[in-house]
Amino acid sequence: MFDHLFEHASGGHMLPFLWLHGEDHAVIAEEIEQIYASGARALCIESRPHPDFAGPGWWKDVDFILEECRRRGMRMYVLDDAAFPTGYAAGAVAKADSALRKQYLICSTMHVVGPLKQYWCYRNLQQDETLSYAVAVGEHGKRIDLTGNISGNRVMLELDDDRYTLYFFVITPHAMGERMDSYTNLLVKESVHILLEAVYEPHYARYKKDFGGVFAGFFSDESSFTSDWRYDQILGTGGPLPWSIYFIGQFSEKLGRDAVLSLPDLFADIDENTMPVRYAYMDLISELYQENMSRQVGDWCAQHGVEYIGHVIEDNNAHARLG
Repeated sequence: MFDHLFEHASGGHMLPFLWLHGEDHAVIAEEIEQIYASGARALCIESRPHPDFAGPGWWKDVDFILEECRRRGMRMYVLDDAAFPTGYAAGAVAKADSALRKQYLICSTMHVVGPLKQYWCYRNLQQDETLSYAVAVGEHGKRIDLTGNISGNRVMLELDDDRYTLYFFVITPHAMGERMDSYTNLLVKESVHILLEAVYEPHYARYKKDFGGVFAGFFSDESSFTSDWRYDQILGTGGPLPWSIYFIGQFSEKLGRDAVLSLPDLFADIDENTMPVRYAYMDLISELYQENMSRQVGDWCAQHGVEYIGHVIEDNNAHARLG
């Protein structure tokens, strides 16, 4: 039943990573020979340690590896970025318009007691941050959209006689540090397309005749929202949330109502509406991940005759996590 696997008649079910650090080609050839001797008939070029990904040194090494694989009847996959996780797009996102880079929604709160008339409160902002929404939630459940009262970094309060928690929502490009913030925004299709432009299309331009043959496909590695360093970052724990300039409209359509009054539910346990709002948020960003990343890149590969494989973070309830 399994004889064909040991006779190498199956085409290969393993593709070990071939780690590239800029080694001499004699060393690379020896490593490929060892992979071949193990019985594997495919390999995946581990691109991230390479000192010149998508540059002249990279193309020189990939040219050599492709010919070594051709000579042995092997197939070759390429890990699709210069850094972990997939989405850095070889640094191209950092040069893109700010609307195409990662954006996050962060929240801060303060408590006030009404009545208050034409009372101004302030929110400190960092560079490139925008105070975008403000909501007051009363002690008895009343919600008031104060977004129309925002002027720059301040909000004018018009509140009746009650105790309120004020929620200030800021859209920021800052959360994970300069490099991680310069990743594709998985909520924006045009942002993910930068990965295709920076990595996939240059490989196709150079190796078109081998696509679907020796050049078997691309390997994506754990492309993720990465809104926090904590793996267990989930809704309601206060961390930054994936966002985009289009998202409030998409979220409103998902909920079937204006989403602004529901934003506090993403950061705090408020009432019976909190869980449905969080479910709708996770459902929407998961749909956008599917459409913008998995489907867009997968369709590109299918149209160009190569496979799209890799790792997706999906274990340990990661479908409900944002880190």
